[in-house]
Amino acid sequence: MRLKSYYKGESDKRHYIAICEAAYRRQVTDVVQKLLQQRQPRILTLCGPSCSGKTTTATKLTEQLTSLGHPVHTVSIDDYYLDREVLLARATSRGGKTDFESAEAIDLKLLEQTFAAIRSGGAVTVPRFDFRSGKRCGFRTFDPGDADIFLFEGIQAFYPEVTALFGDVPHCSVYISVGDRLEYEHRTIPGDEIRLYRRIVRDYNFRSATPVFTLDLWESVRENEIKRILPYSKYADFSISSLMGYEISMLKPFLFSLLADIPDSSVHYRFARRVLERYAYLPTIGKHYLPKDSLYVEFLG
Repeated sequence: MRLKSYYKGESDKRHYIAICEAAYRRQVTDVVQKLLQQRQPRILTLCGPSCSGKTTTATKLTEQLTSLGHPVHTVSIDDYYLDREVLLARATSRGGKTDFESAEAIDLKLLEQTFAAIRSGGAVTVPRFDFRSGKRCGFRTFDPGDADIFLFEGIQAFYPEVTALFGDVPHCSVYISVGDRLEYEHRTIPGDEIRLYRRIVRDYNFRSATPVFTLDLWESVRENEIKRILPYSKYADFSISSLMGYEISMLKPFLFSLLADIPDSSVHYRFARRVLERYAYLPTIGKHYLPKDSLYVEFLG
C-alpha cells in the first residue's frame, strides 16, 4: 500500500479515509460470513501484536455477529492482568524488567475458571482491569444463551497456556495485524514501525505512559511477539489487516508533539529526531476527519 502524501483539499482527505475504512470493514464482513458458513464456535479468539486494532475489530465482529442472531460477549484478556504492583515486585525479585507480555502476566487460574463456566453453560463472571491505576477494579457477569459466542481478544489469545484451557469447547481464531507496509518515494515503512507509532500515541492517551516508557518496553514487546504470537499466527482460521493509507498523516500531530519532548540525553533521542525529520513534509490530517466508529479512535480517542 502506498502512503498518500498529497491531498487536493478537505473532500479529498475525507474520500481517501472513507476508502481505507471501507476496505477494512469488508475484511471483517468477509470473516463473519465465512465463520458462520463453516461452523458456529462457542469461543472466538482474536489475537494480534500490540496496537493492531484488536479492540475495534472485536467490536465490529460483535456487531455483525449479533445482527445475524449470534449475540457476542466480548472479553479482553487484558482484564486478567495481575495487579501492576505484583508484576513490579516479581521483576524486582528476579532482577529483570517488568513482564507485561508473557502468560505469567495474567491470572491464568481465574481465566481457567472463566472457561470452566462457559463449558458448564451457566453464568460467566469476568474481571475488569483499570490501566491507569494498574489494578483490578471489579467484575461483570454474563448470562449466555445457547447461540451466544464468547469473543476473547488480546495478545495472549493464541498463547498455548491460554488455548490449552479451552478443553473441548468449539472455538475459532482470527488474527489481526498491520499485514503490509506503507511505501512512499523510495522508502517503505514496515508494519512493526507503524504499530510502534500507534502505541506511543495510544499509551500516552489511555495508559498515562510517556513516549520514553513505551520505547523502553518496545524491544521486549517485539521479542514476545516473535516468540509467542507470530509462530501461531499461521494457524489462525482467518486474518485481517488494519493498515490505513492515511495513518501517518493522522498520527503526525500527536506523534510529533510527544517525540519533540524527548531530551537529547535520552537513548531514544536519535529515533525521535529521525521520525521528526522523515515525516516533516507530510500533510497533517486532523482527528476530526475520522468517522466515529473508525479503528483509529482506538489510538487517538
